[in-house]
Amino acid sequence: MALLAGATAAAVALARKNKLNRPIAWYLVGIVALDLVRLGVSQLLPTTPPSAPVVGSVLFARHVDVAAYLGQIMLLPAMTMALFLRKRPWIIGVVYLAIAVVLIASYPSIRGNELLEIYTGIELASVVASFGFWIMWLCSPRLTEDRAVSVHITSGVVLTSTNMATVVLPPLTGPGILAKWPIFVALHASSFAFVLVFQLRYLLMKTGKGKL
Repeated sequence: MALLAGATAAAVALARKNKLNRPIAWYLVGIVALDLVRLGVSQLLPTTPPSAPVVGSVLFARHVDVAAYLGQIMLLPAMTMALFLRKRPWIIGVVYLAIAVVLIASYPSIRGNELLEIYTGIELASVVASFGFWIMWLCSPRLTEDRAVSVHITSGVVLTSTNMATVVLPPLTGPGILAKWPIFVALHASSFAFVLVFQLRYLLMKTGKGKL
C-alpha cells in the first residue's frame, strides 16, 4: 500500500506539470480510492463465504465491494484508452455501469465461485482491450512523438503489462484465488515501485526546467 501511495503521489505531482501523465495519475488515484472503499466495507463482510444469501448491511457492503472491485478492473482499459488513444473513456464507464448493475441485480443467483469466474472473464476482457489500445498506439503516427516524452507511456506500459501478467500467469500456480494472491502482490508491488522511482526521478530532474 505504501508503494501504491507513493507512486500515486508522484504521478499526481507529475500530472500537474505534464497533462499527458493525467491518465496514469487518475488510474492510481482510482485504485487507491477503491482500495480504501473495499477496506472499509470488508469490516462488514463475513470472513468465509456464507452458505445462505446475506441481507441488510452485509448485503449492502457486498454490493459496494462488487462495484468497487469491478471498478478497479475497469480502470485499466479506461487508463489505456486515455493514454494511448487520447480519447475520453466514456464507453468504458458505460460498460462498467451496465456490468455492475447486472452483477448486483443478479444476487443471490450469481455469487461465490460463479462470481469469481465472471471476475476472471472481465479481467481477461479488460487486459485484451488494453492490449488492443496499446497495439493501436504502436501503429499510430503518434508513436515517434510520444517517445519524446515517454515517462507517461513507459509507466502505462509497465502498469498494463503487470495487469496482463496477473491474468495470464496465475493459472500456472494452481486453481483458486488464493493461489493467485502471492503473484498479485509481487507483480503489483514491483510495478508500483518502478512507477514511483521512474516518475519521481523524472519529476525531480525536470522541476524548474520548463514545460515537460
